[in-house]
Amino acid sequence: MIHPSFALRPGRSLHLWIRLFLLAGVLVSVFPPGRLSAEEGLEEMESESAEGEAEGAPCVSYGALELTIGNVGLGLGDAKRIVGVRINYRDCALQRVDGINVTLWKPERPVRGEVNGVALGLPLTEARRIHGLGFGLFGVGSEERFIGIGVGGFGVGAGEDFTGIGVGGFGVGAGQNARGLLFSPVGVGAGESLSALAIGGLGVGAGGNAQGVLLSPLGVGAGGSIRGIAIGGLGVGAPRVRGALLSLFGAGGVDVIGVTFAPAWLRIDDDGRMTGISLAAFNEVRGRMTGLSIGLVNHARSLHGVQLGLINHAGNNPPLLRWLPLLNAHF
Repeated sequence: MIHPSFALRPGRSLHLWIRLFLLAGVLVSVFPPGRLSAEEGLEEMESESAEGEAEGAPCVSYGALELTIGNVGLGLGDAKRIVGVRINYRDCALQRVDGINVTLWKPERPVRGEVNGVALGLPLTEARRIHGLGFGLFGVGSEERFIGIGVGGFGVGAGEDFTGIGVGGFGVGAGQNARGLLFSPVGVGAGESLSALAIGGLGVGAGGNAQGVLLSPLGVGAGGSIRGIAIGGLGVGAPRVRGALLSLFGAGGVDVIGVTFAPAWLRIDDDGRMTGISLAAFNEVRGRMTGLSIGLVNHARSLHGVQLGLINHAGNNPPLLRWLPLLNAHF
């Protein structure tokens, strides 16, 4: 016998539908769907079909139960287009959701579709593009761009660009460019450029240029340039630096303009330059030093400034003035 408190009261079903439609309306107002003409919609479907054929055999969709009016409402299963709420085990035929998309596992390959609103993974979710909030107990990601807020138990990622706030248990990253506020107890990275307040437990890095505030207890680095403030526990560096490098051990670069602090060692590579203020036990400038160098041992092949330390070497001074204690200078 059903307990009276659980019995379906008159109007309860109607009230539930009203709430779902109100929720869908709020989400659509915050993340408005683009208005596609019939031709644009056909072009998008043909493009997605071409992408699927290029990346491999198309997956098999098991259909869906759509409780909708003009695509607005509730979709249960692998519905193609929904404005409202869509719940599915594993996406295959997804084209577009404006509202809430809930999945229980990562999608079939190739990854399709766009989510504007909320992408919820219990435990995983992924789409070709995500605009809004993405959350996965294990992880959340996009094949192309991710714009919004991403939170993943293991990680958050984008195959191309990530813009927004990303928090991942083991990592946050983008195959190309990452911008915003990024945090992970393990690592944060971008294949090309990184422009962010980025905090990574084991490391923060970019294959190209990085700018902003970059912080890691172990290391921070970039294959191109660093602009801003970079703080790395064991090491920090980039070929080109404009800003401040702070480390508990070592720092380095080729073309550095700014301030460097490395209690153990600063190294500027052959024919490089250091312009600004450098503080380290051993300041090794194998090129041009312009500014102030403070340390136990200061070495510069070409000095244009002042050295303060126990031993100071300026390679461009006259022979008797190249090695001096306490202070050396060349102007």
